[in-house]
Amino acid sequence: MLTNNSRYQLKTQRYSSHSQVKRVLRGAPASSRILELGIASGYTGQYLAQYNYEMIGIERDPILARQAEPYYRDVFTLDLNKEEMPPLIRPFDFIILADILEHLHDAAGNLKKMRTLLNDDGRIIVCVPNTANW
Repeated sequence: MLTNNSRYQLKTQRYSSHSQVKRVLRGAPASSRILELGIASGYTGQYLAQYNYEMIGIERDPILARQAEPYYRDVFTLDLNKEEMPPLIRPFDFIILADILEHLHDAAGNLKKMRTLLNDDGRIIVCVPNTANW
């Protein structure tokens, strides 16, 4: 278990996954409801706080989840590989899976579940690591 967020940091480079998430959300209304999975210490929520979105976060590490709480309306601590999603108020306008999908044992199954949490025009934003960056 991680005791700090040194392994997970905000990536602000122009073509980073986090910058691309911000680009996709740039035109979203401030009233947008956003679910983010794998929030770590909340750096993405903090980064997006200026837009006044209603952010809900899920993180498996309880220490990181506590660190993230100031940046989200609600934070749920659970391991999506072992536990079911909590009952969430629906629908979401966006669901962010930034650099987490590759950690899920059943990525396709989780994506199908996520679709049921979106409104009719909702979008899932997925970022996966790019081996070219290594």
